[in-house]
Amino acid sequence: MRRVITHCSAPLAFGHTSSTVPHACGGHKNRSTVLCSLELSTTKVRTLRQVADLLLGGQLMAADLEMLPTPDAMAQLLLLRGIGPWTAAVVMLRGFGRRDVFPAGDSGVICADCWIQAQARTSTTRRSLTR
Repeated sequence: MRRVITHCSAPLAFGHTSSTVPHACGGHKNRSTVLCSLELSTTKVRTLRQVADLLLGGQLMAADLEMLPTPDAMAQLLLLRGIGPWTAAVVMLRGFGRRDVFPAGDSGVICADCWIQAQARTSTTRRSLTR
C-alpha cells in the first residue's frame, strides 16, 4: 500500500518531518491500470474500486461510520467484499483514529516486537557479561 500512497500523494511538510496527502490517481478509466502497475493484485484493485464507487455514490459515508461504535463500524466494513478483519481494523485505526482496535497479525508490529525482544536479550547478555 505504501507504493500507492507514495504514487497518489503530494508531499506535505510539518516542521522537520514530511508526510504525504493522497489525492485521486488519474482519471476513472485508467485507475485500475495505475493500481495494477503498482503491483496491487486484481482483487485489491477490485476492492478499492468498489469502495471508491460506494463513497462517490453516497452509499458508504465516512460520517456514518464515524458515529458508530468501533465494533459496529468494523462490522459495516466487513460486509464489503475484499475487506477482512485486518483491513477493517487499519481503516478504523488510521482512517478514523480509533485507539480501541488493533490489526491482529500486523507484520510491522511483529517485526518491531522481534526487534525489541532481540534488544532486550542483547542488553541482558551485556549486563551478565559485565558482572
